[in-house]
Amino acid sequence: MKKILQMFALSLILVTTVFAQTQRQRNVAIFVHEGVELLDFGGPGEVFASTQGFNVYTVAPSEDALISQRFLKVLPAYTIYNCPKPDIIVLPGGATSIPASNDDVIKWVRESAAHTEIMLSVCTGALLLSKAGLLDGKQATTWYGFIDRLQEATPKAKILRNTRFVDNGQIVTTAGVSAGIDGALRVVTKLMGKEAARATAKYMEYDKWDPSAGLIIDNEFTAAVKRDGVDAALKAYQSAHGGNGSMPKFYEGDMLNLGLEHFEKGQVEAAVKLFELNIKAYPYSYASHKALGEAYSRVGKKDLALKSYKSFLEVNQGDLEVVDKIGLAEAMNFFGKLKDEKRLSERAINALGYQLLNANRNQEAIDVFKLNVAAFPQSGNVYDSLGEAYMKAGENQKAIENYNKSLELDPSNSNAVTMLKKLSEKS
Repeated sequence: MKKILQMFALSLILVTTVFAQTQRQRNVAIFVHEGVELLDFGGPGEVFASTQGFNVYTVAPSEDALISQRFLKVLPAYTIYNCPKPDIIVLPGGATSIPASNDDVIKWVRESAAHTEIMLSVCTGALLLSKAGLLDGKQATTWYGFIDRLQEATPKAKILRNTRFVDNGQIVTTAGVSAGIDGALRVVTKLMGKEAARATAKYMEYDKWDPSAGLIIDNEFTAAVKRDGVDAALKAYQSAHGGNGSMPKFYEGDMLNLGLEHFEKGQVEAAVKLFELNIKAYPYSYASHKALGEAYSRVGKKDLALKSYKSFLEVNQGDLEVVDKIGLAEAMNFFGKLKDEKRLSERAINALGYQLLNANRNQEAIDVFKLNVAAFPQSGNVYDSLGEAYMKAGENQKAIENYNKSLELDPSNSNAVTMLKKLSEKS
């Protein structure tokens, strides 16, 4: 059982890091300013830039270059006046008194809170949240050397010591410098699930990451689910809202994590309810679709498992594990329908083909690449891949034909030139 769960978790990690194609990209605005602490913004920047689903850029009070850590010149991508609308804002510390005295910056922070999912401060960057009135009535943390000053500046908040991060929902604050990495990983966890965050931490070789090192304050509905179960929580929510069918607010990753905890404990029916709720609120929660398919399979509901796996494959077409669960023939029929609807992903299908090729499943790889050729006949890359598959299968003439077609569509394809030379030497 333990081995099965480990394999399931690993499959989610692989999907998250390699083939995840979420429906939308979240904009992450990293605010930088004169004297900004390097790791305060570099750490969270690395986390978000290394995780699928985030579009990361820097924002500053002006377009002028600024200096971080007294040696690094930083040229902001945007200003607070012209940046893309952010979903997440990172407020690093350093010489925070400089932006804290800028009325336009504080106004931007305050007004941005009306539409952002997450406001994440690092170190003394919490002062900007304080000046904007966003810490009032909340618990927060900051760099150990700034706790007393932040408490004095924010008498309506409780500033915690010895706490790596504090998650209040929309407002997340962290302790100093390197703790910004923990805060950013917490944001990834709550938005996308713990396996996504673990995969990023592994990539970064952030071996000492402890997801429980901070304080997490659940929102009202999530707390009710943990306390009373999903059915009772939904009933209470609908009763409180006049039974109007509205969806309670919760974070996708947090509900997925809760479902996985039930799954790992063998509480499969409870896990199914949580995954179904998550998908209802977040239809493109690819990890929840896959987890739901696994849960349905566990309880013998094969038709529902197949439906969940296909929903997963709509946005993660390159996942070989799920393809094999439903059978390649079934998957190819499904992908054919996506092709006809112009919803096939060239990149994902190519990745699926190479997984098959690397597993020496050459004919299956050829079939997958041929589907990609049919879907994207003007792409030199798909013909190059099909040529490689034919070459590995020993069908050299067909390999030559496809490499030549690739060069016809993309004369700059040096790989095709190299492969054609090798093939001519063999003949």
